[in-house]
Amino acid sequence: MAPALPDVRPRALSPSRSFALSLALAVVLCCAGIGSHALWSPDEPTGAAVGRAMLESGDLIVPRLNGAPFLEKPPLYWWTQVAVFRLLGVSDVTARLPSVLFGVLTLLVAWTLGRLWGTARQGLLAVCVLGTTLLFLSNVGRVIVDPPLMFFVSLAHLGFALLAEPRSARQAWGARWLTAVALALAFLAKGVVAVGLGAGPPVLYLLSTRRARAVRDLLLLALPGLAAFGLLVFPWAMALQRAGGWSALRECLLNNTVNRFAATAQTCRYGHSQPLYYYLKVGPPLLLPWILALPAMLRAGVFRRQEPGGEARRLLLATAGLGVLLLSAATSKREIYLLPLLPAWSAAVAWWLDRIAQRGPGDAWDRRALGALTGFALLPPVLVGAAALTVAWAPRLPRSAAVLRGAVPPDRFAVCGLSALALAALAAAFLTRGWRDGSRVSRLAVVLVLVSLGLETGVMALFDPVKRMKETTAAIAVSFPGAGPIPAYLPPVVSNESIYGIIQFELGRRTLALQTPQDLA
Repeated sequence: MAPALPDVRPRALSPSRSFALSLALAVVLCCAGIGSHALWSPDEPTGAAVGRAMLESGDLIVPRLNGAPFLEKPPLYWWTQVAVFRLLGVSDVTARLPSVLFGVLTLLVAWTLGRLWGTARQGLLAVCVLGTTLLFLSNVGRVIVDPPLMFFVSLAHLGFALLAEPRSARQAWGARWLTAVALALAFLAKGVVAVGLGAGPPVLYLLSTRRARAVRDLLLLALPGLAAFGLLVFPWAMALQRAGGWSALRECLLNNTVNRFAATAQTCRYGHSQPLYYYLKVGPPLLLPWILALPAMLRAGVFRRQEPGGEARRLLLATAGLGVLLLSAATSKREIYLLPLLPAWSAAVAWWLDRIAQRGPGDAWDRRALGALTGFALLPPVLVGAAALTVAWAPRLPRSAAVLRGAVPPDRFAVCGLSALALAALAAAFLTRGWRDGSRVSRLAVVLVLVSLGLETGVMALFDPVKRMKETTAAIAVSFPGAGPIPAYLPPVVSNESIYGIIQFELGRRTLALQTPQDLA
């Protein structure tokens, strides 16, 4: 008689416990590191200064930077920031809290995407996947408008997934209203691009797979869509038109989108012009570590329709891929533009992980992918540890590393390096112990979460003395006492938003930009 195989199936996880663990994990991942460093350029000083200016002026319609209208984005992020400032005061940490809030909410949407068409464990795994993806991890605690965009776009994707596989007519109408409201609020977060990312990929997928039925479903979505935009977006748009005229409305909602998407004379003004293949080059590293699982996911049948939730899962994975194609068509490209596509991607990865947790690694592809993910989980603490010890103890260093050692005591690098290597050793022992049993997936998720928390808290704090600008603003305040504008020689060929932002946020004063030698004289 053949020996009985060990049961690799994990114990069932209740939905309530899964949600509680996911919420706690979301809060920890999003809050880690937000107080470990000051506001860093290029984006954080600008975002924080616009929020402080809105708080002090009471003008919730026109965002302003250095006293001038700042119309690159609609104001939803700064509305949230003003509410936080009024409640908790103005500081680096409170400036980041809106991003933390929307990051936590996005992780809960990821839980919902995993839970609705899978198990409670799949929902928790979706949170682990999204929360440890490099792009999410490096942006969720920054003062930027993209976290609310990510949250509302992910809500729209959830609505489209419900429409792809509704359980009742009532759920279908609820999904339409959810999608409509989410798209309207995403529009208030970042303008027309929100509609492109929130609706474009799933609509393309539905039209290509359902044709006439998709047209009918989309027409039924039009009514709640018009109502949501009329109630949520139209009042602010009209208020902006009254405050700044049609030129302000056109700059915020039209020029800022068209000139970023198409190659026009104004494209260089907005910057970030990149070639068509840009996301093929930068995308895979930003999706680490989970991009390593993509071949195994495709082989495992992530696109299969037969099982429950198959159609919704197909839509979510197709949404992530089609979203990258749409972004590639734009002239202006940035790494962070991929952020709203991550929740849909994380739900697909969680399906693959949950499948392995329940059945074990089915073939060599699964085993190779798990091996690659395990190796990657151990790689960051080893690299960080080796680099920190080198900076602490090496007699000669490259110039950039020498500057860093001059700003940070070598003892801190030594402690950081030894701690990182100890974490790598403990993680290796923890993973090896569960290599052949059913806890392999959960152990991998735990290690990746711990490594992510270490990178967020320890590494950022090490670099802060080099990147922070507080000493500069303190010296400026001493050199130019009072409350008037601070003169600064800022040639027009250089982007000055970070300078305006840090002076306005830290000192509450404007900058008088002197742009020619004659102005300076």
